[in-house]
Amino acid sequence: MNFRREVRRWRELPAETARSRAEEALHEARLAMPSDAARAARCAYLAAVGADIAEDNPLAARAWCKLGEVRMARAHPAAALRAYDCAFALAVSGRSEARVARIEIMRLRALLALRRYVELRSSAQACLDRCDRLDDPIGRVHVHLALGDLALRFRRKDEALRHYDEVAALMPSSASASARDMLTARRARASS
Repeated sequence: MNFRREVRRWRELPAETARSRAEEALHEARLAMPSDAARAARCAYLAAVGADIAEDNPLAARAWCKLGEVRMARAHPAAALRAYDCAFALAVSGRSEARVARIEIMRLRALLALRRYVELRSSAQACLDRCDRLDDPIGRVHVHLALGDLALRFRRKDEALRHYDEVAALMPSSASASARDMLTARRARASS
């Protein structure tokens, strides 16, 4: 079936049916993501449509986030940023600080890929402030990684090392060996 026709058909659903179908579509998007990104994108978009019909902002924010993840995986950071911006607006309207912080962290990757460094820096600072308020050390790890990568792109090696040192201090002892190896590699690049 033509995707546009399917979207039009979804827009005619009653609210409760749209909500349940949106949850199913979001689940299908999660399952399809590793192997079939195109199917995952379709499912995530349909989930966003269904959640919009049902006026379920948290579900819609999750759907837009999933669509952003799929678009980042397919190397479309501009499209991912648009999806994350939709999710961000929905999360802010829902007043969920934790969800807003998670979406801001996802936006940082897209901003870095798009080389929108000024916006990345201000968004990262807002995200650090939000993570401090929420006492979210994992969120702080992701933000410091993005800031360290940004500093490294501008050859500010001391600043990059400072952010990577902060990541090392915040990283839990239960972190995987691959996460520790990734941090070691980034620190070595900043040191050279």
